Amino acid sequence: MAEPKAQAQDEGRYGVLLYYKYIEIPDLDELVAFYESNCNSLGLLGRVRLSHNGVNVTVGGKLSLLEKHVAAVRSKSLFEGTDFKLAACDRPLNDKVAEECGFNALSIRVVKELVTLSSHPLLKSPEISNAGIHLSAVEFHSALQSAGQGQFLEKDNPAYNGGLVLLDARNLYETRIGKFNAPNVETLDPGIRQYSDLPSWIDDNSEQLKGKRVLMYCTGGIRCEMASAYIRSKGSGFENVFQLFGGIQRYLEQFPDGGFFEGKNFVFDHRIAVGSSDERTISTCLLCGTSFDDYSSRCRCAYCRMLVLVCDSCRIEGALYVCELCLKHGKGVDSVASNENGKTQAVASEVELKTILSDTKLSSQLPWSHDHNRSPRKLRILCLHGFRQNASSFKGRTASLAKKLKNIAELVFVDAPHELPYIYQPCITGSHGDCTPPSLHQIHPPPTENCKKKFAWLVAPDFSGRNGADWKIADGPFDPLQYEQQTGGFEVSLAYLKTVVSQEGPFDGILGFSQGAAMAALVSAQRERLKGEMDFRFVILCSGFALKLSEFEHQSINCPSLHIFGSDHDSICLSNKQQNADSRKKTAAKNLIQTGYRTYCTKKVVDIGQPTPVSHPQLLREGEITPGITTEEYISRRKKLLDLLPEKSVAIIAAAPVKMMTDVVPYTFRQDADYLYITGCQQPGSVAVLGHECGLCMFMPEADPYDVIWQGKIAGVDAALKTFKADKAYSMRKLPEILPEIIRRSSKLFHNEQTAMPTYMHLEPFQKAAKNGIVENLSTLTHELRWKKSPAELKLMRESASVACQALLQTMFHSKAYPFEGALSAKVEYECRMRGAQRMAFNPVVGGGPNASVIHYSRNDQQIKDGELVLMDVGCELHDYVSDLTRTWPPSGSFSSAQEELYDLILQTSKECLKLCKPGATIQRIHNYSVEMLRKGLKEIGILKNEGSSSYNQLNPTSIGHYLGMDVHDCSKISYNRPLEPGVVITIEPGIYIPSFFDGPERYQGIGIRIEDEVLITETGYEVLTGSMPKEVKHIESLLNNFCHGIGMESPNKIRAASS
Repeated sequence: MAEPKAQAQDEGRYGVLLYYKYIEIPDLDELVAFYESNCNSLGLLGRVRLSHNGVNVTVGGKLSLLEKHVAAVRSKSLFEGTDFKLAACDRPLNDKVAEECGFNALSIRVVKELVTLSSHPLLKSPEISNAGIHLSAVEFHSALQSAGQGQFLEKDNPAYNGGLVLLDARNLYETRIGKFNAPNVETLDPGIRQYSDLPSWIDDNSEQLKGKRVLMYCTGGIRCEMASAYIRSKGSGFENVFQLFGGIQRYLEQFPDGGFFEGKNFVFDHRIAVGSSDERTISTCLLCGTSFDDYSSRCRCAYCRMLVLVCDSCRIEGALYVCELCLKHGKGVDSVASNENGKTQAVASEVELKTILSDTKLSSQLPWSHDHNRSPRKLRILCLHGFRQNASSFKGRTASLAKKLKNIAELVFVDAPHELPYIYQPCITGSHGDCTPPSLHQIHPPPTENCKKKFAWLVAPDFSGRNGADWKIADGPFDPLQYEQQTGGFEVSLAYLKTVVSQEGPFDGILGFSQGAAMAALVSAQRERLKGEMDFRFVILCSGFALKLSEFEHQSINCPSLHIFGSDHDSICLSNKQQNADSRKKTAAKNLIQTGYRTYCTKKVVDIGQPTPVSHPQLLREGEITPGITTEEYISRRKKLLDLLPEKSVAIIAAAPVKMMTDVVPYTFRQDADYLYITGCQQPGSVAVLGHECGLCMFMPEADPYDVIWQGKIAGVDAALKTFKADKAYSMRKLPEILPEIIRRSSKLFHNEQTAMPTYMHLEPFQKAAKNGIVENLSTLTHELRWKKSPAELKLMRESASVACQALLQTMFHSKAYPFEGALSAKVEYECRMRGAQRMAFNPVVGGGPNASVIHYSRNDQQIKDGELVLMDVGCELHDYVSDLTRTWPPSGSFSSAQEELYDLILQTSKECLKLCKPGATIQRIHNYSVEMLRKGLKEIGILKNEGSSSYNQLNPTSIGHYLGMDVHDCSKISYNRPLEPGVVITIEPGIYIPSFFDGPERYQGIGIRIEDEVLITETGYEVLTGSMPKEVKHIESLLNNFCHGIGMESPNKIRAASS
C-alpha cells in the first residue's frame, strides 16, 4: 500500500523541462500544431520556440505530465538523440518572476533563429553543422583538470597544451553569480549585455582565440552551438573549439559538489538560479558590495534594462539603478523606449537619472560618484575608542591597520561624549615642552595644551565627573567585569552618534574597541529601530564585553560581524542566523562585508582534547559539539534513546578503548560510534549513563600531569557539563560510588557490548543484573536511531562521498604512470587527507590483476602488469561519517574484450539494482535480483554451465550491499529484510571474482570486478552520492587516455625500487 501513495505524491510534484534540437524541420506548421495540442492538454506553461532549423523548449508543469510530454516528443524520429533536462522544483510563487520568465502562460512562436547570434541584418548565421566538438561533463572536467596542471597531451585532446582558453558564452549578469574557475587555466569572460553582442566580442578578441584550444560553456548548451560555429567559421587557427554538452546544468548533475564551477547557474525560468552543494556566494550587491546573488527582485539598469544585483538593504521602491557596463561606458545607451513584458516605458536620460539619484536616499549609498569615469569609493568605517581613551590616541594605535586598509577603507575617529575627570596623559615632547601628570592629591586644573582629555561611551549610573572617587575609578586598571556595570549615558551617546552620522556620514561599517565595541554592539542590535538614521552594513568588535542593560539583554547583532574578543565567547549575543553564517572560509579584511559572523580569540583557549568552535573555528560553527552536528541534535538523540528505553531502565555506554601497536605506541584512536552518537565526546576513558531519572551522567577521566606532557590535555568534568551538555558529571574515580546505586534502582540494563569495560562490569550490582538476565545489548536501540540519517548527517555524508570520489579520480589518473598497488594506496589516502578527511574508513583495497579476485585484499604490495585491471575499494572518514565506493579500470587505458564483457555485465547489474532503490524495497530483495541477473549473464558468457550452478557462490559470495553511516558496515543490528525508508544510506556493489584456478574459460581467469556506489533512499526513489565518479567504459577510457602523468610525483623507477 505504500508504493501507490508515493506515486500519488510524485504525480503532484512540479518540475521544469529544458531541451533543444538543431534539425531541419520539414513541416513547421505540423510541429506547431503538435506542441499546441500536447502542451495545452498537459497543462504545461513556458516557452516553445521553433524555426526552420530546430526547436528550443523550456516548459514547466507536473513531473508526471512532463514525462508524458518527453515520451510524446521522443516518439518523433526528428528528436532522436535529444538531451532532455528534467528537474524537480517548487512551483512559481513570485508572480513577477513567473511573468518575466514566461511561466504564467504557454508561448509557442515561430522564429527566424532559435537563438539570435547577432541582431545585425547583414551578418549571416554560421552553419550549425560546423559547431564545436561536444565534451561530456566528465571529459570537460578532465580537460580543465589536466590543463590546469600544465600537462602535455595529445594534439587531438581539448586540453592539449598548445594553449587552452575557457570561454563563457553567457551574459554578464549570469556570470556574476556563477562561473567556472580552474586553476592555471586562462579564462575569458566577454562581459556582454546580451548574446547578440558575442560576435562583436569574438571579432575584437580573435587574437586571443587564434591557435588556441577553446573550451566553451553556457547554461544548457544551445548558445555554444551557434557561437562555436561562428568561431570555427573564421578558418585556419580557429578549428579547435570544444563545447560542454548539456551545459552547466549537466555538469552540476555529474559533479554535485560543484567541481570547477563556483556559485550558481542562472536559468531562464522561475527558479532563477540553481546551485551545487557548495553554497558559496561569489557575487556582491551593486551598491554596497555585500555578498548577494539573488535576482528575484528583478532590479534592472535604468538605461539598458540588464538585470543587476541589489540587496534587500539597498533596494528602494521606485529607485533607478545603473549597471556596471553603463557606468564603464558613460551613458551606455541613448535614451530609448524600453519594452518590458509588453509594456513600453521611457528610460530616463543621463541628466534626468542623475537628478533622480541625487534626490533619493540612494545617492548617499552609491559606491561611486556621479562621475562615471571614477572608480568605486572606499568603505567608510566609524571607529569608537575604548574607555578613558580619545580619538587621537585610538587613531595612533590603529595606524598600521589604517595603512593596510588605505586602498579600500577610510577610518573615521571621534571622541565619545562623556568626558572623564582630568587624568593627565604625557605626550611626546614637542615645541611646547613636557606635560607632567599631577599627584592624586592635587586639585584638578584644566589640561595644558599638550594634555589630551579622555572620554567614555558609557559611565557608572552615578558618575559625576568631578570628585576624586570618580577620578580614581577612571584612573585604575581597566576591568571589564567591573565596567560592564557601567550602563549610564547610553542614550546620550546614541544621540551623539546620530549627529555624527548625519554630519560626517554615510558610513558603511562601525568598529569598536573595548567599551567602544560594547557600544557598537548595542547600536548594531538597534539596527531596525535606527533604520534611516544609522545604517551600518557591518560591525567589527575588538575585545568587547556584555553590558548589563536589561532592555538589550536578549537582542542580537543582525548584520555581518567580525569579533576579535578577549572576554568569554558567549558574552556577546548573536542571532542563530549569524552564528551559522558561512564566514570561516574568507580571510582577507576586504571580504569582511561578505561574511556573516567570524571570531578570533585574544584570550587563552581552553583545550579539552578535541576541536571546539573556539579552538577550531575553521571546523565548527558556534553551537556545534562536533563538526556539522549541533548541541540541539545531540540532545534530541538522547531524548529519542530515552523514549526507546523501558521505564526504570538505564543505558551504560563506554567509550572505545585505546588500542596499542606496541607497548608504548598506540594506534590512532577512533571513538565507538554509539558512544559518539550520544555524547559527542571523541576521547577514550569515559563512561556515559543515560536514564529517565539521572538524564545524561558522564564519568570523565582525570588528566595525569605526566600524560598531559606526552599526550596533551583531555576532556574532564567541566567539558562534560559545558561542551557535551551532560546533566551530571563526575570523575571516573567516583564511578564505583555512584553507578552501583543507579543500577540497583533500575529494572533493566542496556550496555554497549563492543566497548564494555571491567570498570563497571566488575561491580557487584552489574554482575547480579547479568546473572538475573536483565542486561541487554544497547546497540539494538542505538542502531535503530542511527539507521535513518538527519539532514545534518546527510550533509556530512555527501561531503565524505565527494572527498572519496575526487581522491579516487585523482588516483585513477596516475595509475598508468605508477602501476603499483602500494603507490595507488598511498595516493588515494593522500588525496583524501588533503581534502580534509581525518582518516581512511578502512585500509584501501588495491587489487591488481588476480589480486582483484580477493574480495578484501589488503596487502597492496604488488606491481600491476600491463593489460591487467585494478580494483580499488576505498572510503574515507570525514567528521565521523564514512564513505565507501569501488571502481575497476585498466591502468593501460583500454579494456580487453574479455574484461569489457565482464565489466558490462557488472555495470548493467549495478544500474538495474539502482532502479530498485526506493522506499519499501529491501537490501535482501535487491540482492536476490542481482543474483538472478549475474547468474543469467555468466551463463550467457559461458562461465557458468547453468544458472543454478553452485559455482556461482565461489564467483560472488558477497551481498549486494550494506548500510552506511558512522561505520562502514553500519547498523549491523538492522535486518537486510527491513523495508528501506527515506534517509537510509546503503551501498550497491555487484561484483564478480574469478580466481586464476577457476575451472572455466581461460580468458576470464584472474579477473575481479566490482562497482560500488553509495545510495541515499529518498521520498521518491534514490540519490547516488558517488555519482560524480565515472563508471562507463567510454568515460573511463577517455579519462585515462587524455590525462598526462608525471607531474609532482616521484619517478616510477624510485617506486619500483621501493616495492621490490
